[in-house]
Amino acid sequence: MVPTEILLSKDKKALTVHWADQQSANLPAPFLRENCQSAGSKRARLEHREAAPSTALVINEIHPIGSYAINLVFSDGHDRGIYPWPYLRELSEKYALGN
Repeated sequence: MVPTEILLSKDKKALTVHWADQQSANLPAPFLRENCQSAGSKRARLEHREAAPSTALVINEIHPIGSYAINLVFSDGHDRGIYPWPYLRELSEKYALGN
């Protein structure tokens, strides 16, 4: 499923994703950062080196990746995560269920 609209909140602390099936999700920046699937983030989690993201974390930039994903740049300098539409939908559902 492809999002119909992706909006960054004015304070840059959350991403709102609207889906074609009329579902929407408001995903906080720390939640998105914590669930980043970049190789470095996965390795840090496996090695138990990754600290929980700060609640002050914001999304500085959003970059489209072709027609299949977005890349998010966070205020902690992390800019390696790619969020394909199916994974972003999975995160939307996960967050709705209480993380």
